[in-house]
Amino acid sequence: MHRFINQAVFGAALGLASSALAADFKEVPVAPVFTGVSANLSRLEIRGGVLSSLWGPESGDLYVNAELIVPKLWRWEGWADMLLPRARLGVMGNLAGGTSYVDAGGMWTVS
Repeated sequence: MHRFINQAVFGAALGLASSALAADFKEVPVAPVFTGVSANLSRLEIRGGVLSSLWGPESGDLYVNAELIVPKLWRWEGWADMLLPRARLGVMGNLAGGTSYVDAGGMWTVS
């Protein structure tokens, strides 16, 4: 019983000390607010290009590039929204039969 009282007193003293430290903070940081799904398909982007290799084993080959960039599927309010990426899918095709590849990734917009 005596041990239980000592632990209770220690716990109460620790709780009071931690609440005194927490009172020192003037401003409480606000967590970002999830605003829900907002897939706006008008923000869908299709990009393309042509490239010629200038050096290396496939020098002079012609490449065709295409990318599909989808809009953000959800949003956060404020600064945290720029941490959410937009999905990107791309393909690079060598028209001379050389190395072709598909790649995917994320794109971040800072505004």
